[in-house]
Amino acid sequence: MKTISFAASALGFLALANGQTNQTNTSSTCSSLADPNNAVTEALSSLVSKKDVVKVAKILPQSWSSCIGSLDPDAIKSVVLKGFATQPTCLAAGQILLSWFNGVPANTSTKVDIPSSNFTDDDSDDYYNFTNAELVSWCTPISDSVLPCVTGGVLSPVFDQITANPCCSAMVSEIKGAVGTSPKDFTNKLLNYATNTVCNTQTPGFNGAANQTCGYSWVQSFINGDSSTLKSRILNALQVPNDQGCSAFQGNAFRTTKGVSVSNLFTKPIVPGSCVKPVDDLFGWVRQFPLLSNLTWDDVSIQALFADGKCVNGSAVNKAVLSSMNKDDAEDLYESLGVSSDDVAGACFHMSNGGYGKCTFAGELKDVVPQASTATTTAIPTTTPKSSIDLATVSLFVSTVAVVALTW
Repeated sequence: MKTISFAASALGFLALANGQTNQTNTSSTCSSLADPNNAVTEALSSLVSKKDVVKVAKILPQSWSSCIGSLDPDAIKSVVLKGFATQPTCLAAGQILLSWFNGVPANTSTKVDIPSSNFTDDDSDDYYNFTNAELVSWCTPISDSVLPCVTGGVLSPVFDQITANPCCSAMVSEIKGAVGTSPKDFTNKLLNYATNTVCNTQTPGFNGAANQTCGYSWVQSFINGDSSTLKSRILNALQVPNDQGCSAFQGNAFRTTKGVSVSNLFTKPIVPGSCVKPVDDLFGWVRQFPLLSNLTWDDVSIQALFADGKCVNGSAVNKAVLSSMNKDDAEDLYESLGVSSDDVAGACFHMSNGGYGKCTFAGELKDVVPQASTATTTAIPTTTPKSSIDLATVSLFVSTVAVVALTW
């Protein structure tokens, strides 16, 4: 679970990058993560360095820090262990998670390594050269055991503790105003949509296969045997207008957000096709968040990433990056992503969404989490949320995951 704690810390910094947080007053009886000898901070310090925990605590919104800091680590551990024991899927999930945290997926002998920023094309070819069967060996236990255990047996009692704690009322209210639903519902939907994006089954598969996971379909479509094309494909995929999505993701000609004609994003017959639908479900859900109506990062409007007929100019992204870090760090960031500032400046970014229900795709698509495919794309709200919330909203989910890490 150290991996989760590290991710929570990193995402916590990212969630607060814009710095426009809602500092709601909280009761003097509530404790902050930044308080000396805070019980939650001390417990988390057994998993990651206390210095990192304190750094995150200091930049969290006051309501977030007071909520998480006022929770009882022993009570959290107790309810999670009880939930783990009573949720039928958790017995199998526990064995699977232990094997994963030791570096080897259950029922496989394949260790999955994270690619480093200095990967060569040959290294990338090897890294992305996995089989659909290997991905199925991850997706099957995730959908059958891990996801229902995490949502029902682990996160659910944690959110019950948060909801019942008066020190968390401000944070819960803010998250509802930001994403339009409760923290528990938000987290469950996020996990469900993410699972479908990777693990949905597409029929038929490539090269005569009966079927394949969408994760495999996406990777093979982007790589198609040659990782040297990856950067250009990704840059083009991030510049597809909403009305060009059907053409782009079926391997047909389309025009980018800058009006540039592209003969094809993917090479037929190796195209993602119907696997764009779960991605569209995810983006359609995110697009409806009330916070998007006024969410900005420097001069970048996040709303423009999803709205019809809009995009985010790459020069504005470069400016925002440099406003958030020094030049050397910015160059390191771009290098790790495999792009240059010139690549970014020449683009106008957009997350294509909506309208994929009208596309004609060959074959069938099966959801591993059927309830996730309920997102409907609507116009982005134009009203301002009741509270001035930005990316810090995400830190509720991040902080909760960090608290769950206390039990492992």
